[in-house]
Amino acid sequence: MVDLGESRRNGPGLSAGGRAEALWLPRKSGAKRYWQRRGLGRPGCVMVLMVATAVMLIWFLEVTVAPSLRTMAELEVSGLVTEILARHLRDSLQNRVSYRDLIYIEKDDSGRIVFMQANTDEVTRVEAETLLCVQQALGEIDGIKMELPLGQALGSSLLANIGPSIPVTLKAMGMASARVRDTFESRGINNVRHSIYIETEANVRVVIPLLPSVIKVKVTMPLTEAIIAGEVPRAYLNWGIGEK
Repeated sequence: MVDLGESRRNGPGLSAGGRAEALWLPRKSGAKRYWQRRGLGRPGCVMVLMVATAVMLIWFLEVTVAPSLRTMAELEVSGLVTEILARHLRDSLQNRVSYRDLIYIEKDDSGRIVFMQANTDEVTRVEAETLLCVQQALGEIDGIKMELPLGQALGSSLLANIGPSIPVTLKAMGMASARVRDTFESRGINNVRHSIYIETEANVRVVIPLLPSVIKVKVTMPLTEAIIAGEVPRAYLNWGIGEK
């Protein structure tokens, strides 16, 4: 029988005869003691881990997914808007503008072109009709909804067509322009091709959850052209063509 008073005198783990007795004392893990010293129990540790995971997830989405998703959406929207604008311009302007309506040509007695001048009234009319056409196309574009698989934004070929769909909405901003341009290109010996085309620009807002952006879509549509035999006359007044 062990004398309790003697055990206390001999110290823990020692019997009256000096023999060591094994006493098992549970040890706390280092992480648990660390958080307990700071007043955090198990619920506090779970909360810290949840906050850290959320921060890492937001960082991953912001750095990796967001730029890819924005770029992918802008490419899809740009292609769609370009197709709609080109269709409207083609239906409105095809075979409705002639070279002689836009350019006045004067020749000398030998038939050589000595003077060329743009018909500013006709150029203005074409630009106004084109701008109206662009506005109508933007009205068709406004409110179009698209869906893009999130897997494509991750850049994985295996996940390209799976995952939740990200809604994308197009909003026309009403900012558009239309300008008549022209170029001269050498074609063969003593021949120059004079090309006249219409250049349009429109701004479209791409609405993605938390990632809005604005893209500028530019569409060029040829109007008419002519081959000028001989040199381009020194007197060429392109009033209204190519001016900003």
